[in-house]
Amino acid sequence: MFESGNKSESSEAKERLIPVLQLSNNKHGVELLRDSVLNKSTAFTLEEREKLGLVGLIPDVTESEDLQMRRVMQQLGHKNTDLDRYIYLISLLDNDETLFYRVIMSDPMRFLPIVYDPTIGEACLKFGHIFRRPRGMYLSIAHKERLSAAMSTNLSTQPLFRS
Repeated sequence: MFESGNKSESSEAKERLIPVLQLSNNKHGVELLRDSVLNKSTAFTLEEREKLGLVGLIPDVTESEDLQMRRVMQQLGHKNTDLDRYIYLISLLDNDETLFYRVIMSDPMRFLPIVYDPTIGEACLKFGHIFRRPRGMYLSIAHKERLSAAMSTNLSTQPLFRS
């Protein structure tokens, strides 16, 4: 899926059509767009948009993942610090996981220091400033009596992480 090779943009879009339609059999419209695993933003084909109730919810243009990736790289080029790039990439992860991982894997030596160490240390120190939405599990030693309940919560069935 990440190789562009000799494939046309049309065949690339068709490759992603079937998995999205199969995985999203109960998600349509805004609910689908809020699912970062399934959301492809402007890479949804016209057929997918119609079947998945996305017409009018995203710009009326179908773009390849390659074009989306070039746009991400351009946006990253305008960021002044690795923390700014981290915030941008985490926002991308929250919206389109496939594109996020494609960007990261396009140049791991460049991006791992941004999404991991040392930038993640600065992000942790400034967490209150950059927090966008819940991601993961938050445990507090100040509330030890709640740790067991928090750990046993089945996060996959809770709507906590999808706004």
